Amino acid sequence: MNEFENGKCKTAVSDEIGRYLIAAKNLKQGDLLLCEQPVIIGPYWGSKLCCLTCYKRSSKICKKCKLAPLCYGCDAHDDFECNFLALAQLPKNFLIDNFDVITPLRCIILSKNPCKAECYKQVMQMESHCSLRRGTKIWALHESCVIKPLMDVALIREQEVDLVQKYCGILDVNTFEVRTESFEEIPIRGLYPTAALLSHDCVSNTFIALDSTKSIRIYSSVDIAEGDPIWNNYTHALSGTEVRRQHLMEGKYFHCKCRRCLDPTELGTNLSSIQCSDCENGMTMFHESLNKWKCNSCNNDKDIDDLMSLARSEILEQEIGSVPMLEQLIAKYSKLLNPNHYLVVDMKQKLTAILRSFCDHEPTPQPKILQRKIMLCEEILPILRVIQPGISRLTGIALYEYFNSMVELTIYNMNEKNISIQEGVDELVRAETFAKESLKMLLYEPKSTPEGHLAKSAMLKLKSIRENICLFRKL
Repeated sequence: MNEFENGKCKTAVSDEIGRYLIAAKNLKQGDLLLCEQPVIIGPYWGSKLCCLTCYKRSSKICKKCKLAPLCYGCDAHDDFECNFLALAQLPKNFLIDNFDVITPLRCIILSKNPCKAECYKQVMQMESHCSLRRGTKIWALHESCVIKPLMDVALIREQEVDLVQKYCGILDVNTFEVRTESFEEIPIRGLYPTAALLSHDCVSNTFIALDSTKSIRIYSSVDIAEGDPIWNNYTHALSGTEVRRQHLMEGKYFHCKCRRCLDPTELGTNLSSIQCSDCENGMTMFHESLNKWKCNSCNNDKDIDDLMSLARSEILEQEIGSVPMLEQLIAKYSKLLNPNHYLVVDMKQKLTAILRSFCDHEPTPQPKILQRKIMLCEEILPILRVIQPGISRLTGIALYEYFNSMVELTIYNMNEKNISIQEGVDELVRAETFAKESLKMLLYEPKSTPEGHLAKSAMLKLKSIRENICLFRKL
């Protein structure tokens, strides 16, 4: 199914953004808007060698075409592609030696398949931004890693070079990450023509999940009124405005002017704000209308380049693997930047992951570790609720960490008689509320994903919380 569910969405056209999606009726949070299979799927640039069917590590070559890398669990790949490669008379190591050609080559193969003519037509209607890409580093990269190898084996001719560059542009601008079991090691991307119609906003009103069949499922993350645009965030939500805009300019070729980007406070989160060095309570923020950084209290202009260069070199360019080092940097930059700055929040997330690992490997987690995890979640969750309102993968995970730590610490304190039974029950009731909210979000995740496994765990833990509440109420 590659169409909108029950007429919930429809296309509109704007001079500024071209084709985009709007709600065709009032939508409720959690409504399924679209389920779509990819017309093209394949590895990202620079990917490690992998099976061209399941994208696990490759360990053999297809017996029929004698070119496509496969894994031991896959005996063959797509018939049309296999036949195309078998007839192409390519050197036996061509795909292995030139793995970056795989996904653009699949555009060429799609164009040759008469059964997929409509799919190819959809692909060719997608934006490639070739005029902006021509002469850039990415254009040169594709010339070297895609165009030249394909021309060397006569798969394309000189007059087809611009067409293949257009394929590369379409893939770079429009594909979505496809999460597989080996995604962290071998990232995959898929081209979904209908899903690609979603316009960007740094505060999305949709939630995207990909299932084990590589289908993309798009849900409304909040209630959406009839006629309102359907948004997706094509950047990392917890990045600052400058980073998000740079990512969008390099990958999507536009300067974002959404309400979050135009608000110096980033909707009150202060993810990019910096503590003023001249006054006690001021925050230095970037004001686009003035094209400068100014304090919101003393109104002094600021130059933040040196401070940000120092912060990035210490936080992003060094290996930070220990809890003491992270805690030291968090304390330092909470003062120099601010406790909600995106670089500080990134460190807090890393710290939470390390503390989670400690808890997973200890039969009885230390109360100090649990208290610190709870504090970190309480600092991150309010930010997530603003920049990813409604159903959110990141919020669901943070809530899971939060309620799980609350339960473990409450049980510990009750066993140690640090709190009364009634206080413990009250705290477990609070944890139950967060557990239900976390589960509500994680249940949208496919069962095969890490978040899907987390949903199963959350379900079991919710049951355990309710059993403990009943048990302690009887005491």
